[in-house]
Amino acid sequence: MVYTTGLLRKHHMRTTASTLEADAFYELMESRISELLSKIENASLQDIDEEWLTIRVLIDIYRRNDQLLEGLLSPTTTKLERKQIREALAFQRIRIATNRVELERLYAKSHKILQRSVEFLAAADRLVYKRQNNDNPNAPEICGYCMGIGNTARYQCRVCKGKRTVLVNQPPIVCPSCKGTGRWTTERLKKPGLALCKICRGTGWERAVNEGNRG
Repeated sequence: MVYTTGLLRKHHMRTTASTLEADAFYELMESRISELLSKIENASLQDIDEEWLTIRVLIDIYRRNDQLLEGLLSPTTTKLERKQIREALAFQRIRIATNRVELERLYAKSHKILQRSVEFLAAADRLVYKRQNNDNPNAPEICGYCMGIGNTARYQCRVCKGKRTVLVNQPPIVCPSCKGTGRWTTERLKKPGLALCKICRGTGWERAVNEGNRG
């Protein structure tokens, strides 16, 4: 199951002239992660561990790419900042279209890969936890506050402490107050802010349990 490592290595070692186009690479990764998710229930812990380490690296890469692409799409980004963003993406061998429509499409693909990668890590975390804690009524679920990334604005997530998942009593029920975002919605802005949801304490789940109970 270490095929993902090979894809990641190829993506970074190719020269600009011969590199995979971003679209092609995203399609390869999406296909691979979908395959992993479909096979994870029958995978050995060793196989899961090998893929888990590689997917963690991918999440960090795509999270950074998401931030850069968001910067290119933002109307408040200065000309100098746009130049710096393009240089950062070029360093990662990612070709960026100047057309906004194409840029939005690329951003959507990158974000989808990020979400799928997070889903794989959460599924792997749940499987390992259940195999090690057969009779435990709890299981790891994606942290609502950081959306399974493990950090927010370059800082470690204060809810999951970088673990990407939180322990939740099963079956999981999304917090009805924050709708799973883990963030408190202010009356003035009518949208989630940075403050933790007062009901679920930022986890995004109605029945999250103390992490000290993780087996």
